[in-house]
Amino acid sequence: MKPLLRALCTLSVVAAFSQAAEPAPNQKVRLLIFGNSFTGNSTSYLADLAKEGHKDLVFLNMIKGGCSLREHSEAVKAAQTDPDSAKARFYSQAGNAPRLAPPGKKINVNEALQAGPWDYVSIHQYSLLSFKPETYEPYAHELVDFIKAKTPKSEIIIHESWAYREDDPLFKDGTFTSDQMHAALQTNYRKMATDYHLRILPIGDAFQAARKTPTWTYAKDTAFNFKKPQPGALPSQIGSLNVGWIWKKPGANTATPDTAPTNDPNAAKDPAAKLTLDAHHANAAGNYLGSCVWYEFLFQDDVTKLTQFLPKGLTADQAASLRQIAHETIAKQRQAELVYLK
Repeated sequence: MKPLLRALCTLSVVAAFSQAAEPAPNQKVRLLIFGNSFTGNSTSYLADLAKEGHKDLVFLNMIKGGCSLREHSEAVKAAQTDPDSAKARFYSQAGNAPRLAPPGKKINVNEALQAGPWDYVSIHQYSLLSFKPETYEPYAHELVDFIKAKTPKSEIIIHESWAYREDDPLFKDGTFTSDQMHAALQTNYRKMATDYHLRILPIGDAFQAARKTPTWTYAKDTAFNFKKPQPGALPSQIGSLNVGWIWKKPGANTATPDTAPTNDPNAAKDPAAKLTLDAHHANAAGNYLGSCVWYEFLFQDDVTKLTQFLPKGLTADQAASLRQIAHETIAKQRQAELVYLK
């Protein structure tokens, strides 16, 4: 082969690979989520990012706090036989889609599907079960079959959840770590993706990548008196992607089903208030990171370009680092898909 012809062929191959690895941007997306509080966290700023990126986004997040694949599957079955039963009508509505029921009234999966068509339908496992392989089936299979039957033109995607912060009680005896939790849930989600030929929304991978950087490495505040804390005082939690330590009154509801609990500013005035650890849910930084992963995945558009919207509590440099991590995580995931989606 002549040198010029060989060069042209090489350029053609490179160009074709680049087009496959970096699809053309989407301008309009409709998204349905089988969710829980983690999907509420990770979509906290998605609408803001879509607005800055001049994208048309409609998303409906069907939320049941702590909802597992099994519970989602049971809700689907109940909705087909008794759509007004408590087992079927147990989702709170979040997202920016038009309301399907009056505020305070819950919805069922039939109503959500009828509000389509949907470009994407997302499913995921409850975080506390995510690292346990025996909890995925047959429920993932049942959900996938149902979604394919009811909305065959939608792409089903797998929302990968994140591992808990290193100081979570789950890891207190040292026999199981946050890194091991991530490795296990990653394996389980990738198996599900391979079994059903589905793409993964790699939010857990983004959290893991962030935690390996100096900016987002959390270290316990050894100077803080956790046994006898001053009322209202909080330890330093620099570098955390999770809510962490908060003050909470007994019985106080400091969270909605689609959000993480927040610190109660009036707790210091209540002698019954307690310093409480939430190492599960994402804080503003974690919510922003998750939203950035969602944005780049859905719209196939470089999230690092979105520099105007800044969540409260984050500096411009912190936000930039999280956008870069999201961008790199998506790029890495696209390369992985060339292997497991063959």
